[in-house]
Amino acid sequence: MLLCIGCKGEDDPITEEKNDPSSATTRGPSGSLDLSLSGNVVSISWNEPFGKYVGIEVGVSTGSGMSLGSFSSSNDSGSEKFFLSSIASYSGPVTATVRGRSSNGYVGQPITISLGIMNDPAKPPRCSHGYNPRYPVLSIGVDLEHNFYFSRGEFPKRGLLLYILHVQSFDHYEYLPYYPYTPTPVYDVEDITNWVDLPVLTSSMSEVIKISHPQLDRFWDRPDATFTLDIRLYDGGCPKLSPGNGSSLPACTNYCVYKTTNLEPLSQIVRSVKMSQVLDGVVYYPDSPMPTY
Repeated sequence: MLLCIGCKGEDDPITEEKNDPSSATTRGPSGSLDLSLSGNVVSISWNEPFGKYVGIEVGVSTGSGMSLGSFSSSNDSGSEKFFLSSIASYSGPVTATVRGRSSNGYVGQPITISLGIMNDPAKPPRCSHGYNPRYPVLSIGVDLEHNFYFSRGEFPKRGLLLYILHVQSFDHYEYLPYYPYTPTPVYDVEDITNWVDLPVLTSSMSEVIKISHPQLDRFWDRPDATFTLDIRLYDGGCPKLSPGNGSSLPACTNYCVYKTTNLEPLSQIVRSVKMSQVLDGVVYYPDSPMPTY
């Protein structure tokens, strides 16, 4: 939702406010103020909405007044983004209050703007971005010190790497205390979920990501130890990288994914794989046709 405030006039910095829930209009010496909300990111651009040399202060809150985030700048013009917090379980109206502030204190009257409904169940969030190449190659490996390696050569942009690793091996049998005393296998299990922020890849940086998990050392010499691996790569520019409702995963609906289940021993994780792409929750494999953007 895009909310636009147009400012023009020659007198007081703020003299009129419009209470339309989707827009607000002010009058001032000159200028404009635009706010938009996508996921948990508020984008704001302003050009002297309260007059020259007057900065801004923005507070975002729920309908009940709970603070979700804030932003301030001493500049009278600019363009920025800021993140809201504590929204994973909140669904309802979100309001921004914008005030002018100079070195002498607040200027004019605050402007209250509706940013719409957060986590609206009737409007599930969708993403418009994708990846190029659409089916990127990701290299996965381990070394003698049991470190994991991921090569991000085809992911030069800022992003987020998420991997979920499940490792298990047989530990012992337990016998039921009643006839027929059937032995039940008991497994030694380790589950790991890890996030890695990926900065923009430059010529001075290595494309290889090294990750150490000492808690897995006990599995390396067990020939029956198998792994399940779920790797996801997200666009760092997506505003929906925070977890969605009832989930520990990002709310982003477009990302790259590679999964493998219960394969060779952990010590033999060495492969170069072509990832699939998920668009709006639908998985497109490397050999399947994809929709056009």
